[in-house]
Amino acid sequence: FHSNDHVSDSTVCLQGAGIPPPIECHSPNTYNVHFTICQDSIIDNLSVCNSALAGASNLYYSLWSPYGRSASFNGSSTINLGGSATNNPVNFPSGSVMTVSAWVYPTAYSGNSAVVSWGGPSCYQSVVLYISNGTIGLDNVCNNISFGQVATLNQWNHIAMVMNGTSITLYLNGHPYYGAFGALPTLSPTNFNIGTYFHGGYSNFNGKLDEVRIYNRALSQAEILANMTNILKGNENGLQGYWNFDNGTANDLTANGNNGTLGTTTITIPNAQFIPIPAATGTVTPTNTYTLQVKFKKDGLSYGAHTIPLYLNSNDPSDLLDTVSVSMIIDS
Repeated sequence: FHSNDHVSDSTVCLQGAGIPPPIECHSPNTYNVHFTICQDSIIDNLSVCNSALAGASNLYYSLWSPYGRSASFNGSSTINLGGSATNNPVNFPSGSVMTVSAWVYPTAYSGNSAVVSWGGPSCYQSVVLYISNGTIGLDNVCNNISFGQVATLNQWNHIAMVMNGTSITLYLNGHPYYGAFGALPTLSPTNFNIGTYFHGGYSNFNGKLDEVRIYNRALSQAEILANMTNILKGNENGLQGYWNFDNGTANDLTANGNNGTLGTTTITIPNAQFIPIPAATGTVTPTNTYTLQVKFKKDGLSYGAHTIPLYLNSNDPSDLLDTVSVSMIIDS
């Protein structure tokens, strides 16, 4: 403790102990669901547990599955602002601060493929969120960073890229990975595209995209974790572009009206639905287990076999996003 008393300083010693984190566990790890011809839904149990010792933190979990529509790209299809002669988005981030995020389901790796992009062709003007043979990176033209983290093929991956000056953070399924550009970006709010890069040099994306979001500020990890499994209203702080495709279009759900043109991009209906009973979120205290019911529905599914993921988010720092595989067979 230091003051303007020049006679002496005092030292204050603080003692304490950190609270151990929760440890998420669940059962089962997989479901095999068989619908006979007369069944419309099937209910099963899911147990979520916190295996940390007494005195540790509570486990907070969220259970969900891709239940909305998504945009499907075939390697040549794209989404752009076709209604604008210059393809320039309204109120997009400029300067050197932004966040771009999306749920990404790659079905093929095709060299350097652009997921979301905008900006000019000169050094430091563009943002290109890309996947290079599976590896996630961010290109700023003359600034390029690859994080060495892989977007898993044929599976939903949540990717958020946060730019705050030269500091760049990738959040893959909520886990942070840190990097830095060598020079300060000067983003240009022009030439917006989903699934490609306007100025070339990248192949088009193969797979499905959902919940594409552009912010003019740097989101924190807590904000990303809180919203990655939620549908937004469109008026959230700093949100300048939002496309979730649930209405069958590429319309922007913010007031900016950055509506996209689908072209040959198609909107896909999800593979399956589930309903958690009584709720999709909950709390489990240390050493305890909570059992909920999950109702599987076959609405809109064709006969035959289907595989879907159920995702379990939690505040377990070593397992922020876990996957429960569901195999469904529907009799004809």
